[in-house]
Amino acid sequence: MPFTLPTISFPFITGSIFNDTWIGGSGGDRYRGLAGNDRIFGFEGNDTLEGDEGRDTIDGGWGHDRLVGGTGDNLLLGGYGDDTIIGGSDNDLIYGDSSQLPGSPGFINLIWSSNDRIFAGAGDDTVFGEYGDDDIYLGAGDDEAHGGSGDDFIFGDNGDDLIFGDAGADEIQGGHGNDSLYGGADQDLVLGGAGHDQIFGGQGNDNLSGGAGDDTLFGGQGQDVIGGSFGNDDLYGSDSGAGDGVADRFVFETGHGVDAVMDYEVGLDMLDLVDGQNVAGYSVGTFLSPSGAVLSGIELHFAGGDAIIVQGVFDYDDLTFV
Repeated sequence: MPFTLPTISFPFITGSIFNDTWIGGSGGDRYRGLAGNDRIFGFEGNDTLEGDEGRDTIDGGWGHDRLVGGTGDNLLLGGYGDDTIIGGSDNDLIYGDSSQLPGSPGFINLIWSSNDRIFAGAGDDTVFGEYGDDDIYLGAGDDEAHGGSGDDFIFGDNGDDLIFGDAGADEIQGGHGNDSLYGGADQDLVLGGAGHDQIFGGQGNDNLSGGAGDDTLFGGQGQDVIGGSFGNDDLYGSDSGAGDGVADRFVFETGHGVDAVMDYEVGLDMLDLVDGQNVAGYSVGTFLSPSGAVLSGIELHFAGGDAIIVQGVFDYDDLTFV
């Protein structure tokens, strides 16, 4: 008859109402700080560390750890390993890969490379994914996130968020709110979501979409695909507004509203009319952009009241459609 070892679940070690300092061992520790401003260091092993109440510093150390900040403005450090970090209800500062040696004066950060899952929670949080391919979910509040190196996924959720993909081929989704989204280096996918967003592709051949709301999109360097989606949007192939000398594709779907292409480069850029749209007519003259700027060029008219203003182009034959 085969013998099966029972599954053993170790209880939490709990702190006190005071400001506690706790350092784990080489195994998988389970510690909950309770009240007080605690300093919790997991050391080795796959630990579960919870701050509970108070302004806590929680450091996973080595291992694949689960860190939960709880209430209070907490500092959460994932350390080495593929960690899951949950911020809690207040304004937290989260680093996916940094660690701090116990007993060190101030912060001595040891940088590791690992793939973390970070849930910032409610509050106005600041998150650094650092190294590795991270998944970052910002939650409610006006948050700031930096993906760092690696191919990261960052979701803004609610609030007016500031998100930087940094290095790597990142996917950024703003969610609800008026967000500022920066793809950074490499080939990024940046989706604005609901709200009035500002989107910057940065370097690389990026795919940008504004989503619902009146957005402003800048492709940056590279051959970018830029679509305002729904709402009245200003679209730039570059960051400077003067073009970047490469072929960008501006995408428009049925119901896109009144959009403006601000730096169309004749012979390079293309207009992509999806959903079988047809140009119903056009006019040449002076128009107002969605942001209120006075533009000179051509305006294309579509069924349902949609329109595309192309700044600086006065001849319909100078437009390239795909």
